[in-house]
Amino acid sequence: MHCFYHPDREAVGVCKSCQRRICPECLTDIGKGIACKARCEEDARQLVRLTDAAIRHEPANEFIVARMRWNRVVTSIFYLLLGGGFVVAGILHPYLQFIIYLGAVLVLFGVYTLSQLPKRPNQAMQRTAGRSHA
Repeated sequence: MHCFYHPDREAVGVCKSCQRRICPECLTDIGKGIACKARCEEDARQLVRLTDAAIRHEPANEFIVARMRWNRVVTSIFYLLLGGGFVVAGILHPYLQFIIYLGAVLVLFGVYTLSQLPKRPNQAMQRTAGRSHA
């Protein structure tokens, strides 16, 4: 591994911003990583701030995803019940046959909506962690 700016020198790390390999002369320690001196320092610090903010907001994100799941389930149940009601109404009243088709579409949409539930945050994090350690 050689420095991007000094190909004759051995690199000691990778810039947090531009991902280039850099030698000790070219780096600045920004606390939670290193950056190219006088080139990427501010961008790398901004990345650290964004990462820290994302970590702080993780509980709120989990709540939002859980609420999305609940809303999707309730909406799916509504589509399934409404579609089922339309199918029954169409069967009971043969002159309203188009309602059977509308009900079938609503039932299919309800099933599709259920199949598209967002992943639980804990499960998604565990799967991601499992891949990174493998």
